[in-house]
Amino acid sequence: GVLGWEENYELCLCLCENTAIACFVLALVDKMKAFLKEVFEHANCLEDKLKGYYLLIRSMAALSLNGATEKVLSILNALGEEFPDPSGITPDLIRNELVSTSAILKDLTKEDVLTPRRMSEASKHYWAVKFMAIFITFLAVQNPMYLPLAASRMIKISASHGYINDSAFGFIVFGQVIIR
Repeated sequence: GVLGWEENYELCLCLCENTAIACFVLALVDKMKAFLKEVFEHANCLEDKLKGYYLLIRSMAALSLNGATEKVLSILNALGEEFPDPSGITPDLIRNELVSTSAILKDLTKEDVLTPRRMSEASKHYWAVKFMAIFITFLAVQNPMYLPLAASRMIKISASHGYINDSAFGFIVFGQVIIR
């Protein structure tokens, strides 16, 4: 209950998150949602909700791409990564994004690639890259015009703040966009 959250916040947060993950793995979606609801109701800040949102979106993706995509966009917006409405994605916007990202890649050295800086999991940038990696999987089916924007953002964030495993996905998609 509420008293448990007040007296043992970190423990309750960790237990609810991990129990929700276990329920997700066991395909107990209603139970997973109940534990996530606890997290969303009691978490003190957005950062404490991000792991839960990530799990929720992964489960939503299996049920409804539209709902998951809208949720990812709202979370990315809250993290400071705004994406334009589909009608605002123009060839000039895409070209400018690709050119600016190419300039960043041009400056990468062999050392940067072989010994990359790691991004902290506590960072909002870490979660932005993770949510964009999920977002890219929806985009290939739903709205491929977002692909170059999301891939470019993943690369820019990673180059500035360090890398995580999901950063590689941004590089792969960027390469595919450039080849086309």
